[in-house]
Amino acid sequence: MCILFFKLDVKPTDGYKLILASNRDEYLDRPTKPASWWQDHPHILSGLDMREGRVGGTWLGISKEGRLASLLNILQPQLDLNAKGRGSLVTDFIKGDVDCLPYLQGIAKEGHLYNGFNLLVMDLTRSNTSDIPQIGYYSNKIGKDPELLCPGIYSLCNATIDKPWKKAIVGKKKFEEIVNSATTGTEEKLVDQLIEFLNDDTPHPEPQIHIQCSGELTPKQQRERSAVCVQSPDMGYGSRYYDTQPSEQNGRSYPDIILTRLGALLCRLPNYGTRTNTIILVNTANKVKYVERTLEEPIDIENLKWLRNNYDFNLSSASSSY
Repeated sequence: MCILFFKLDVKPTDGYKLILASNRDEYLDRPTKPASWWQDHPHILSGLDMREGRVGGTWLGISKEGRLASLLNILQPQLDLNAKGRGSLVTDFIKGDVDCLPYLQGIAKEGHLYNGFNLLVMDLTRSNTSDIPQIGYYSNKIGKDPELLCPGIYSLCNATIDKPWKKAIVGKKKFEEIVNSATTGTEEKLVDQLIEFLNDDTPHPEPQIHIQCSGELTPKQQRERSAVCVQSPDMGYGSRYYDTQPSEQNGRSYPDIILTRLGALLCRLPNYGTRTNTIILVNTANKVKYVERTLEEPIDIENLKWLRNNYDFNLSSASSSY
């Protein structure tokens, strides 16, 4: 399941007002377009969902105008297969011009039409009072109105922000250590450290996972589900031992094998796992570095190949390199 860490600092000592690190976990056979500038909106950069019926949605993106959004699904026992697609929640914000809080308030009016989600939106060039960039958060499973967040260090996972999984708590501490040492190295070193961090498969036992899924887990299963990088101990990455997509088949509850490894930063399960690492850095001069490390399609489970795309641009003008 996806996870995101970020630091927003209005008076940074390390030179970065935003440092963001994210993992996207998804079925390995779900068609996805790697991060690139959109053809119809060339000022927007993101990966894109290419699954039939969901084409054009995304989980994380940024525009040259400094609008950024990220979506993380909330783990739940069953999905409503008739619910609205969530990928447009990110794209609509990035394409639009509505302030963070009014945008989220509009989404909240229809929150019941979606399966569970965390939605984070930022406007890095449009300030609130005291020259603080806008940053908003809303979840349709938390029972609270959308809110504006203060600058700081945050983590989001597949639970609501007030009930983080242990991997988000432990990961946040490690993320903080990395960003606090950013002044001592190069930008390339910082990116490499963050990517290494996102590929940590250490388990962090998490009883909240089985609470969210209304199931009972043994201590061994809780350990296996608790790493930042989730992998099945009995099967290799992408194994076809369990080859169905239970969360999307007639509301069937998640089987135990799917839940077992959700407590790791790097997620590896049968036909499911961490497919993409994304790093976004924005310095005080509004220069952006966007780094995506993603699995090449079609994904061969016996020979995984990772692609790395690098984009460097200034907010309001941009260029890219691969």
